[in-house]
Amino acid sequence: MSDGARPEAEFARSYLTGFGECLDSLSLHQVADVIACLERAYEDGSQVFVMGNGGSAATASHMAVDLGKTVLPADSNGTRRFRVTSLTDNVPWMTAIANDLGYEHVFAEQLRNHISPGDVVVAITGSGNSPNIVEGVRVALEHGATTIGLRAAPHEVIKGRRLARGACVGGAAGAGSVSLTSSWRVDR
Repeated sequence: MSDGARPEAEFARSYLTGFGECLDSLSLHQVADVIACLERAYEDGSQVFVMGNGGSAATASHMAVDLGKTVLPADSNGTRRFRVTSLTDNVPWMTAIANDLGYEHVFAEQLRNHISPGDVVVAITGSGNSPNIVEGVRVALEHGATTIGLRAAPHEVIKGRRLARGACVGGAAGAGSVSLTSSWRVDR
């Protein structure tokens, strides 16, 4: 700690330094690939589904709001908007699935009702090991969706399953997979 510096200021400095290092480690080419993936979903009229647990659930809700409302200006006069849904927002449905089938199915069962080939599923996870995220991604891939993974953990597996050298678990034949970590890569 610097002479006379308050512990709170040192904490903030350390946090911001770490955050800056994290941002500096991101590949802008991969960010562009994720943007292109979402743009394709918009142009094709595909549905985007977002899921996560805990703080990542809040991030999933926020991402859905940002894509659904703020991507286009308020005065868009009938311009088509993103078709986006956060799978974390229907609490009665989630609790019914969790109660009757188990919490590991809360995202997969919602996807089974709505997913179509060409849709995009964004999985936001700290570890990549949450059973409900793993199962949701599995169902998305079975149905021909493209998956985008946002993951905090530095490793490259979700429950023993190799990812696309990052957070994305791949797509169906012809579909792409996009990952969002410091070790990003897109496989098509």
